[in-house]
Amino acid sequence: GSARRRASLVGITVIAGTMWNLAFAWSLHQRECPGPIPSSALYDGQVPGYEHYGFVNRELPPDAKLLLIGESRAFYFHRSVEYSVVFNRNPFAEAVAAATSDAEIIGWLRSRGITHVLVNWAEVRRLSSTYGFPAVITPDLLDRLEQSDLSIARSFTLPGRSDGYVDVYAVTR
Repeated sequence: GSARRRASLVGITVIAGTMWNLAFAWSLHQRECPGPIPSSALYDGQVPGYEHYGFVNRELPPDAKLLLIGESRAFYFHRSVEYSVVFNRNPFAEAVAAATSDAEIIGWLRSRGITHVLVNWAEVRRLSSTYGFPAVITPDLLDRLEQSDLSIARSFTLPGRSDGYVDVYAVTR
């Protein structure tokens, strides 16, 4: 009697919860994906705000290796990438903090086979004000490295905005 009713109630609750979660997930999906946009549009940089994916995937050499700074969506890139998120160690930040010169930082990049550095400044700003981001990685650092052996390959802005969004740098050989 009583045990059977409890089991039935638990079963009904699980089914109702599952249906609720499916409906909620579907509504979120409908709001985020209002039209029939193929996923390749994102990889190809055809979605506003994601043009840097197309640049990296279509215009950089196939053997390019990227260091992602502030960008954690490594799976959108069809190239070899290194990245760190704010919840784990950041080898690049450690190398910058330990370096006694900008040439040492460039040497560190070269020793890892890094050919390009992609900095998502919007994410760096967001993470700096929320979860924390290594304070040694700044626009000033990248400006200094540009005086050394780093050159800007391409800069991207968000539609309707003028502040820096994503910069892609090339490590000169």
